[in-house]
Formats: sequence, C-alpha cells, structure tokens
Amino acid sequence: MDYTRLSREELQRILDQNPADVGVRVEIKEELGRRGYAERRERRWTRHDKLLFAALPIALLTLVAAVLVVRPVERWLWPDKRDQGEQAGHPQTPSRQAPQDPGVGIPSPSVPSSPKPVLGVELRILFGGPELRVFNEGQALAQQINVDVVAWQATLYGVEFSRSYSVRDLIPNADFTIERVFGEPEDESDSSGHHFERNLFMRDEHLPISGYFVVTCSNCSHPRAWAFAQPRAKRDESGPVPFAKYSGEDHPWPLIEFEYPREKPKTYQCVNIPPGVCGADILRYKNVPWSLPARRQSGNE
Repeated sequence: MDYTRLSREELQRILDQNPADVGVRVEIKEELGRRGYAERRERRWTRHDKLLFAALPIALLTLVAAVLVVRPVERWLWPDKRDQGEQAGHPQTPSRQAPQDPGVGIPSPSVPSSPKPVLGVELRILFGGPELRVFNEGQALAQQINVDVVAWQATLYGVEFSRSYSVRDLIPNADFTIERVFGEPEDESDSSGHHFERNLFMRDEHLPISGYFVVTCSNCSHPRAWAFAQPRAKRDESGPVPFAKYSGEDHPWPLIEFEYPREKPKTYQCVNIPPGVCGADILRYKNVPWSLPARRQSGNE
C-alpha cells in the first residue's frame, strides 16, 4: 500500500486498527519519520530567511553609521600629522605634488625678442613733384610693404584723394622712393589710355588740403601713420606757407606721427602742420582744427 498519499491522521488510524501487524506498523512509522524530518527542515529554513531579511536593514544602517560617525571620531581620537598641522594653522601639504620644472625658482636670463622692421617716411617737395621716401630703420627685413595716402579739403566732409602703393622689400637701412606720390599731372594718362580724373593736388584753386600716410608690412609689429597738410591754392596768389622753406631733399615737408587708427584726423578737419597752413578763416570753426593730445605733442616736436 502507498502510504505517501495518506495524511498523518489516516496513518495514525491505520496504526490503531492494526496493532499486531508489524510490517504495516514499520512502514507507517518510517513514513511518519520522513514527514517529520521534512517538516523540521522546512521550519528551520523559514526561520533563517526571516532572520536574514530582518538583519539586512540593520547591516545597511551600520555601514552608514561607520561612514558618517566612525571616521570623524577616529580622526578626533587619533589625529595624524596632517590633522595636527591643520589645527596649528599651517596649510595642508598635498600628499601628491605635480612634478616641477627644474628651472622653477631659479631666475632665468631674459630671452631677447626677435628683431622687427621699423618703417618711416619722409615727404620731399621737389621740382618734378612731391616724392615720398620710405625707409627701414629697424634690424630686420621689411616684407610686403604697403603705403596708403588719403587726403581731403578741410571742412568739405569727404575724401577726394586716395592711393595705395606697393613697395619692394627693404633690408635694414634701405629705402625706396615713391615718385609723384600725390598723383600724375592731369595731361598724362595711364597705360590703358584713360585720362586721370582731375587731381585734388593739381587744381588751380582749392581749400587747405589735409591727409595722412599709413605704412604697413607683413612682419611689422604695428602700422605707422603721419598726418600732413598742403596750403590753400588760389589763382595768381601764393599761399601762407612758403614752399621754398620746405623744398629740396635737405628740407623735408613737416609731418606729425599719430597712433593709427585711434588718433587719425577726421575727413573734414584741417591738420595745421606747419603752423599757419590752415589759415585763420578755417581755424575759427569748432572741431575743424586737428591736433594730438597734449601728452603726445611733446613727443612729436
């Protein structure tokens, strides 16, 4: 008979009904013993699971307490040298330092900057026409030199002359001359046969002319600029400034250097260099006379 399908009560009733059947009693007792062992084992593992789930939150809380409480308490009870230095007011020394340059802390000799070209100009009034001499007074070759010329009549609000000239490269102490820097005579024409427009500097009559030169090169540290003026021209009447005083190669026309583009004159102002070139009737207008700040004038005189 299969006793595994019977309940404990049914097995006990069979035992009571067959007290003299030894075989039946042995089989039933073995079956009851197996069931008791299985039940005890199941109860034991169920108790262990309950204990495990109950202990897990306690373990997590203990870990958090160790991080937040135990470490500060440990540092308070057993301060190391770093903590002692902080309490004494000394700055904390990092445990790891970046490798330092062996030259740090040792004065190194100053490295001279590479030489640069320094360009200058000189305006000369000659019999064949005004010429602009461009020279390199620096210690390096000046490359891709460019010269811009801008001019206008004072108070007329507009540029009436603008030219740009390319100059060959200049070694130190070399120069180059731009002939007829203020344009060609009116009766000449360019290579295409087109006649030049009426040149501001070639007119029989004009108001005082003001303008500036800007000289740059590809390897220059900064551009340089000079302002200039030309006196009023009237038919059959000489201007207020004698050209004979500033004519020839030995007497260049006066120029005044300024910081370009911050200090450049406006295209309606009159550059009164040399003094008197603008005339009293022009100078009486507000903001028309152009001049450098007082701190810069002394350096250009």
